Amino acid sequence: KLRQPCTELVCSGKSAAHLFGWGGSHKLGGCNHIKNLATKDGTSLSGQTFKKAHPDMKGKAMNAYVADSSSWVCHETCKLSVSSDKNFAVVRLSNDHKCF
Repeated sequence: KLRQPCTELVCSGKSAAHLFGWGGSHKLGGCNHIKNLATKDGTSLSGQTFKKAHPDMKGKAMNAYVADSSSWVCHETCKLSVSSDKNFAVVRLSNDHKCF
């Protein structure tokens, strides 16, 4: 169950905090293009292996909820309701509907 493939879009309509704690919560919409987050060679990343690859952003640590997990990380492309013309990368765990 922790390593289910990412096949379901779930982040549209949800509020999401930034994965590295930048700013407040953002309302997501128009999400599409679901996939497992993977390395260039196609290896799916768990929260723990994603953290090893990208432990921080501009000095801020990755959210522990994702970083400490052994679940696969899902990647959705979404728009923020306040700037609906730009797509943003959104992640969540494969066994969860909490989006970042």
